[in-house]
Formats: sequence, structure tokens, C-alpha cells
Amino acid sequence: MSRAILWKKWGARFFWIGLLFFFSELAPSAWAGFGLEGEAPPILSIRDTTGPFLLEFDDFMSGSASNVQRVTYRVRANNMSKGKVKGAVEARISSELDSKEIEFEGDVLGYRNLGDPDFGRLEETHQGFRKVTDKGMALADKAKGSGAQDDCLDGELAVAWRAVLKKPAAAGKTEISLLVTLTDGS
Repeated sequence: MSRAILWKKWGARFFWIGLLFFFSELAPSAWAGFGLEGEAPPILSIRDTTGPFLLEFDDFMSGSASNVQRVTYRVRANNMSKGKVKGAVEARISSELDSKEIEFEGDVLGYRNLGDPDFGRLEETHQGFRKVTDKGMALADKAKGSGAQDDCLDGELAVAWRAVLKKPAAAGKTEISLLVTLTDGS
């Protein structure tokens, strides 16, 4: 068959089918929609990246300080109170140390924001080493962020730990548990 005969036989039909398809797309149509809802779970998390550590003394005399152990805590939260939160990070030991011979102390070295610049941040509550007891001691306050996401934290808090002898110590080993908590301020 020649092209002219094919066009005459089929070309007009394809033209009308194409035209019909084109106008059917312009015609009103029906559609179905649905709502979509997403929810992020509240996160309030602090975890150390070091694990158990050992503090050792070079001497047994009163006033001797142990080695300093630096621990970095990974802090994440998306539901903190807005603005300043006093005592957002607190430390406590499992029990008072035996006969008050040893004091356990902590000092915040700094906070590094890993999240959005508008997130809140943590700041040292007290400068220098402070005694940690079984009653607790505030390590860091949440400071107001610079934007709308002030209720979020995403960063690392570095803390130095040491022990100090308050009187001459007998030879031996003392074990304690250290609990570091993050509170949302509510």
C-alpha cells in the first residue's frame, strides 16, 4: 500500500482519536484525596561516649587529686521548655563516698552544637570543679536559642571528672555509680 492510501484509510482516524483524547483531558474530572499526618516522637536523650572509667591517685595524702577523665555526652532533645532551663543537666553519685574521705567532682568543659544554629544550647552552671553528691549537682543550664527551634538540642557536652582526697586514704578500691540526667524543664 502506498502512503497516500494508508493516510487516507488510517490517518484521519488517528487524527480524530488524538483530538478526542486531547479534549477529554480538558473535561472536568473527578479525583480522590486523603489527609496525611506525620508525627515525630518526643526525644530527650543523653548518653556518654566513654563508658566506665577509672580515677587513680598518685598519693594517699589529704588534698591529692586523681587523674582527670574527660567524658563527652551526646545530647538530643526536641521537646525542651523554651527559654532558659536551670539545671537541665544534672549529675549525682550512687551514694556518699565512704566516711567522706573522697570527693567526686565535675566540671563542664564546653558544649558543641551539632544541629541547627537556632537550636537551644547548654552552658556551664558553675565554673570550675564542683562536688557531686547523692543529692545531685547541676552541671549545665539550657540557654535560650536564637530562633524558633529553641526547644531542640543536638550536640555534645564535654565534662571533666576527678576525685579529691579529703583526708589520708587507706589502700583499697572504691566504686560508685555516676548518673547524668537531662531534664526538659517542665
